[in-house]
Amino acid sequence: MGFDIATAMRKMAEAHGPGKCDDADCSICIPGKDIAFPHKNTDRFVVFTTIATAGTPQDGATEAMLDIETRDALFAQPGFPKPLTRLLIPTYRIGPAGEKGLGMFATRRLRTGALIVNERPFIVQPVCRAACDACNHMVCRAIPAEQVGYTMEEREKNLELSLNRMSKERHEEFLALKCSHSEHRAGSGPLLSRTRNNAWPALGGYKFAGLEGQDGQYLAVFDQLSRMNHSCRPNASYRWDSDTFSGSLRAVRDIAPGEEITVSYCGEVDRPYSERKALLAPYGFECDCRACVEGDLADIRCDQIIAEYDELPFPLTSDINVELGYRYVIQRIEEEGLESMDHYYRSHVHLTRYYRWARDVAKAQACEEKLNAISWAQRREPFEPATYEGVWPMLDGSILYHMK
Repeated sequence: MGFDIATAMRKMAEAHGPGKCDDADCSICIPGKDIAFPHKNTDRFVVFTTIATAGTPQDGATEAMLDIETRDALFAQPGFPKPLTRLLIPTYRIGPAGEKGLGMFATRRLRTGALIVNERPFIVQPVCRAACDACNHMVCRAIPAEQVGYTMEEREKNLELSLNRMSKERHEEFLALKCSHSEHRAGSGPLLSRTRNNAWPALGGYKFAGLEGQDGQYLAVFDQLSRMNHSCRPNASYRWDSDTFSGSLRAVRDIAPGEEITVSYCGEVDRPYSERKALLAPYGFECDCRACVEGDLADIRCDQIIAEYDELPFPLTSDINVELGYRYVIQRIEEEGLESMDHYYRSHVHLTRYYRWARDVAKAQACEEKLNAISWAQRREPFEPATYEGVWPMLDGSILYHMK
């Protein structure tokens, strides 16, 4: 009570100037365990804050480095952060995955759309591309000096500050994560190396200190989610949720007990082989999934699926080719393991619309049930006809909803 952070920060900026407050003595200790200081070479402020749900210590706490605007926007949300979803029956275990080290494996059958884990991260920090002060590392040479937010040494110190705010248990769990020895990570200290090798996107709707593009993005490092291994044909997908300040993992297709749970480190699964290989290089391994083994041949098949989808007839007709066409595209997507593609979701949307138009109640209900599961997997919410932009036929054929 009575502590005016804006006034305190303004006085500090007047006393020290942007970028001139480099030691801990210049920081401001804010009630609620926050620490704030000027963002390097700007008139903005950075805050180190702890994010945890009151009364639910089992959800874990995150040490986050945020700009002051992001912090204020997050804590302005009623009830922030909301509690995590706790599963009564475990869905996975962490265990040896051969040359990949550790991996995540299903302990029971997981249906499409099923929640596998909902987890709050160890840390959240901005990307802020970093380079060494003076070196010939490939990564450092590629970054123009004026675009370097922090040096690698400075980023290492920021991570050290966050880790020193953690409980001893969380600190040790973070240090148990694997470092990267890739040449693309050259110059990284032990904490930054772990962060760069195990990070996932976070806070998608927020940008750090007004920075655009990659530099303004936030990254999160987890205990369990950071154990997931890559596949270009994954059976699960990761998504960030700002309401709970957590990452979640859902099945994009049915997963058998004992099967390894994988995600794509490359984002969209329809990227060509050459792009995927380049994106995976910083991790220090080459993917050996079927799509990478087959290379250009797998790319050709993926392109064919997209082309076939684009040529399908309008769904609200009595043309039998609508059903045959969409069912064929769905089959091809499943054969290729591309269920996380948006085309998979849209194919089920249009096939459901066709069955409703044709008043085939049994097929419409079955297809819509699967569509709902796919919506959970890809969009983290049930499919709602009221939000669909287009004509949505009613099963009795008496009404057609034209949505916004």
